[in-house]
Amino acid sequence: VANHATDAAGMVLLRLDGERACLGLGAATPEPEVNGDTMAAAFAELQPVVERLRGREVGPPATFADLLTPLRSPGARMVLDLALHDLWA
Repeated sequence: VANHATDAAGMVLLRLDGERACLGLGAATPEPEVNGDTMAAAFAELQPVVERLRGREVGPPATFADLLTPLRSPGARMVLDLALHDLWA
């Protein structure tokens, strides 16, 4: 969004460790001025989802909806979607 310049941005980073040394990485920059999202909201929504992922096999992207749909934070959805896609790939 090109409505202002900035020298720094806070990022939410997520690393999902899978089997056989596979990992998935995701990143997002919640921006309160754009969509009301904050880093605190993204982190808070990710905590229970990460717990649900423990021991779960990551299937193809069509199976991600049950994890992504309940999330209200755009940053949480983005970071999780990217990490899941990266891990699956």
